[in-house]
Amino acid sequence: HCVTYRLRQGDLANFVGMGERPQWHAESWSAEGSKAQALADFDGWHKTLTQLIEQADSVYQWGLFDRAPLSQWVDGRVALLGDAAHPMLPFMAQGAAMAVEDGFALAAALSAARLTQMSKSAAIETALAAYQQARFARAGRVQAASRANAKTFHQRACIGQLATYGPMWLAGKIAPMAIHARQDALYGYDITRSV
Repeated sequence: HCVTYRLRQGDLANFVGMGERPQWHAESWSAEGSKAQALADFDGWHKTLTQLIEQADSVYQWGLFDRAPLSQWVDGRVALLGDAAHPMLPFMAQGAAMAVEDGFALAAALSAARLTQMSKSAAIETALAAYQQARFARAGRVQAASRANAKTFHQRACIGQLATYGPMWLAGKIAPMAIHARQDALYGYDITRSV
């Protein structure tokens, strides 16, 4: 699948195309790709998309690597947040949002710890544990949903596409608000009221 959007007040278009490969070894986001490969990957797609590729000044390629959830993000006075704690595939478009939520929860926990009578070291360790406790389940759910969406978005066989996208299309026509309601836990969440 692909995503495209305008930048610099419409002067520049960014195209992100995703395809699957049986093997990928390089973990890089600056590896040059080729227009020929990108055009081959999106052969038969709408000409608007293929024209974007044809007009590209440069093409880069990078692999998406899924990582198993970590069992803990905190060790003493060290804490991970964002992708370091819960690396996500981009199929929920929530990686940055989860990092911002982590930052808020971490700041709130550290701020609350300052008000205690514990030693500074003990207060920090307690705050970091509270931060992980506050964020662990939600970030894990979003990470899992992103992983599930990768399978949803990349149905290869026609029968799988029909079985997956047909009911989604029909539900969008019949009960669009029910489709939106499925996202309430994601978009209705307010970190400022949760910590």
